[in-house]
Amino acid sequence: MKNKIGLITFHRSTNFGSCLQAFALYKKIEMMGYQCEIIDYRCHAIEARENLTVPQISLFKPKSVYHRLFLWPTLKRKANNLEIYLANHAKISEEYTPDTITFANENYGKFLVGSDIVWGRDITNNDYVYFLDFVSNDHKKYAFSASAGDYSIRGDEEKVGELLKSFSRIAVREKETIQWVKNLSSKEAEWVCDPTMLLTAEEWKELIPPTKILDNYVLVYFDSPDHKCLKDAIKYGKEHNKKVFYIDYYRKQMSGVIQKKPTTLNDFLGLIKSADRIFTASYHGILFSIYFEKQFVFYTRAHKSRVLSLAEKLDFLEQCGDSNNTVYDLDYKRITDKVADFRNQSIKSLMEILNDEA
Repeated sequence: MKNKIGLITFHRSTNFGSCLQAFALYKKIEMMGYQCEIIDYRCHAIEARENLTVPQISLFKPKSVYHRLFLWPTLKRKANNLEIYLANHAKISEEYTPDTITFANENYGKFLVGSDIVWGRDITNNDYVYFLDFVSNDHKKYAFSASAGDYSIRGDEEKVGELLKSFSRIAVREKETIQWVKNLSSKEAEWVCDPTMLLTAEEWKELIPPTKILDNYVLVYFDSPDHKCLKDAIKYGKEHNKKVFYIDYYRKQMSGVIQKKPTTLNDFLGLIKSADRIFTASYHGILFSIYFEKQFVFYTRAHKSRVLSLAEKLDFLEQCGDSNNTVYDLDYKRITDKVADFRNQSIKSLMEILNDEA
């Protein structure tokens, strides 16, 4: 128990990015020679947000009937596939709830929270388990690649500040989160990469072989709120005689695009790796475009600081399509070294956390 690390994150999800970041952090810790387990914590707000609960049908709400009969089966299959993958490739703990999470203190020597927007109280409905409030004083607490997402005043800043003070070390995913931590707790935080960057592209290809797709297409993954992302992709597809594949589970068939509904990690990564160009408002859509050295245009949506922070760090702000109508090619000779440097620096920080006995 003394040497086992308890990792708490967003691992139960229908979102590919959440699953991939959880697996990446677990896998890297394992590869570095440490014993780790993903804590199977059940947060009601997250499970509802990720469509993990069976939707209720109301005859007075036709949309609820459509969701239950036509959308839910695919989302459920996707969630099951992601759960099976993690169960087969990572150690998952017994189930914990807000009422039982304190018992986790008996099973781990230190606790690590991250990554994803685990400190987004607007997402977790102020669930302070993600600030490790349940951890007893004789256990050490760490954060790696944690993100707050939303920095607006919520009225609980004093409580959050006290919880942050109890961490032995804090490493965060966005530059803005460094200042947020400093303002609330006076603690210094480090800027590290998303856990998916801890693994190289070659390691990803070996661990989750991307499905090969023999087609000439551009890919849309997460549209922007103003739909410019999707419109730009359709325009680009017409101009270059390419199909437009759109990963989307919620809408009926749309004109000008071919909807894709991948339910496995292999198919998802295959759609990215085989695409000619990617138009995305997804944080992890951007990252895996970079890992596979794909040309892409990115857009912002909720919690936009995370993508802008990444674009600044790796120097690709010119790829932002929010107000730009020109599609540029990314110079990967420039970006590859920046990715490697960020990865190496972040691995060093993670190693120091894992070795910390002070």
